This record gives sequence, structure tokens and C-alpha cells, in this order.
Amino acid sequence: MTVNPSESSLFVAPGFVLSITTTPSQRSFIRIGWSGDVAKIDSEQYLIIADRSKDLIKSGGEWISSVDLENHIVSLDGVLQAAVVAQPHPKWDERPVALVILIEGSNVTKELILEHCSEMFAKWQLPDDVIFVHEIPLTSTGKIDKKIIRGQLEDDGYQLPDLRSA
Repeated sequence: MTVNPSESSLFVAPGFVLSITTTPSQRSFIRIGWSGDVAKIDSEQYLIIADRSKDLIKSGGEWISSVDLENHIVSLDGVLQAAVVAQPHPKWDERPVALVILIEGSNVTKELILEHCSEMFAKWQLPDDVIFVHEIPLTSTGKIDKKIIRGQLEDDGYQLPDLRSA
């Protein structure tokens, strides 16, 4: 299947639906059936599962994949696990926040993680904050439980750094 990035398309087959939507930056995102998965087609026309629709971060009208950020953060030596979730922002709608578990004895800093991410991501895609934690909640199937993380941040009264009162 070849996708024209200037169009939006809907493909339907028994038990399978692809809805292709192109963003202003000409990135095509594909919603797969009723699973909640979102995918993209890379430059070689491969279908890549990008994220769950509920976990995509909408910032300033653009989409940020939490999974892409997580995978890049854990590629940094000294990082054991990472979770990226959206947090509300009055101007940008949502901004990414990374929760990170370090390997014992690691001296990775917030600045190092942001510098590492800036090698692959645009400045507007970088997490607004990096929170070091000892554990990240998982579902019964071993996936990161972002619903619990978002709830914990809300219960703790978490605010993005640029929204905190001086």
C-alpha cells in the first residue's frame, strides 16, 4: 500500500480498518481498527506501530509519540526503564514528562537525558521534565501503566516546571 501524505484515507477489510490522517507537518498517522493503536508509514513504506492513541501527546497541534521518546531514553547507558506521559499545559494543550529508573550506581542527570533526546527529536518534542523514580507501575501483562502514572501525578499535585509558582 502506498500512501499519499497529502491525503487522508480510510481502508476497510473484514475485521481490519486503517484510518490515515496527515498532520500539518506531513506526518501520516494511522489508526488501526478498534485497538487504539496508532501507526506510521516510514520512508520505505513499512507500517510501524507508533503508540496507543490515548498515549500520544498533543502539543501545539502536533503529535509526539511517547513510545519513541521512551525507546530513545532507555537507549542511554545507565537508564533501566522510562515512561513518558502527557501533562496538561494551558498554552500547548499537553507536554511530555519522562519518568526514569536508573541502573544502580548510574550518574545520569536530567540534563544528560534531555541532551541525548535532542540528538533525535526537535526541541518542541523534548520532555519538559524528567522525574527519577524507583519503580514504574506495570499492568498485569507487563506493559507500562500510563493511566496509573497520570493518576499518581495528578494526586501528587504535579505541575510542569514552567507552571510552578516562584
